[in-house]
Amino acid sequence: MAEYGADVIKINSATARDVPAQFSTSGMAADPGNQQHEHLNRGKRTLLLDLQSPAGLEVFWKLVDQADVVMQNFPLGTAERYSISYEQTRAHKPDIVYFSLSAYGYDGPFGAWRGFEGNAQAVAGLMDRFGGDGPPMSQPFLLDDYGTGVRGAFGIGLAVYHHLVTGRGQHVMTSLVETASYHQAAYLLDYAGHVATEPHGADALGDGPLQRLYKASDGWLFLGATATDLPKLAGISGLEDVAGLEGAALERALEEHLAREPVATWTQRLRGGSIGAHGLGHLKDLMQHPWAKDHHLSVTQVVPNVGVVTMPGAAPRLSRTPIRIGAPVNPPGADAPAILAELGLSDQLATLVRDGVIRLPTP
Repeated sequence: MAEYGADVIKINSATARDVPAQFSTSGMAADPGNQQHEHLNRGKRTLLLDLQSPAGLEVFWKLVDQADVVMQNFPLGTAERYSISYEQTRAHKPDIVYFSLSAYGYDGPFGAWRGFEGNAQAVAGLMDRFGGDGPPMSQPFLLDDYGTGVRGAFGIGLAVYHHLVTGRGQHVMTSLVETASYHQAAYLLDYAGHVATEPHGADALGDGPLQRLYKASDGWLFLGATATDLPKLAGISGLEDVAGLEGAALERALEEHLAREPVATWTQRLRGGSIGAHGLGHLKDLMQHPWAKDHHLSVTQVVPNVGVVTMPGAAPRLSRTPIRIGAPVNPPGADAPAILAELGLSDQLATLVRDGVIRLPTP
């Protein structure tokens, strides 16, 4: 949202022991191998604020007075203890849009439980599917962490639109487990005669002979075709005898034929026949690809106190709301002086820092 025009202030705890863990999963505030702060907070302003103090809450409520949206991802009951729950915030500003992200959702039998990406993968069956016929396996993709952020932004957008139309705020909620289920939507269907044939296990190459990875003579390529493409597939040089085949026989024939020539040869022939095909890519190559850079999918910035960082950009492209790649994020807490100045509290900065209500970056 920051990169499409929103002014976003990221608030974290000012307690010294909390600061490193908030900005890197390794516990280091400036970890060269794990730049969570530099990536996830790009374009945002950063404030380290003690919400357990009356003075900290005073700063928070002044921010709420100027805000359209408040977002938090505390477990059930934590926001209430900080005195910033939806009901408490709505009492201060009735038309606020308030967003809560949790592991399991706040209602139901799991509502009070804490959890992270791995918990959502486990409870929703993602680990079971990834393990296949063997032991369950953790997927090496943060499907739920990032996916819930995207779904949350969508929910916030809907609530902001509702506010523009009606003048009323509301409480928007989503969870990691809901996202984990959403990502499996195609495999959660059930009906009379349904037979589960979805791919499972870390060794799965695709969900059928026409939608899967194949090994060519010098590497791998993904074939993306449908049953209606079979006549076109049989018209490709080197694949003529796949005509009339289906199922396992078609898969064996494609494996045999595609293994005979290089990836580039097959992708050229298949694309020329209006059939989807692409060589297997690698993350390092993707981030350096001119197309990815031109479309702001790969962003390289010089970040204060860190240096050059290459990170994912913003994906959706709107014709009337162009992407505004966020400025490199400042060190944690560095935006406090500017934020307090906007609130008319510049004269209180020194006192708030002295009392530990606000924390500035360590020189």
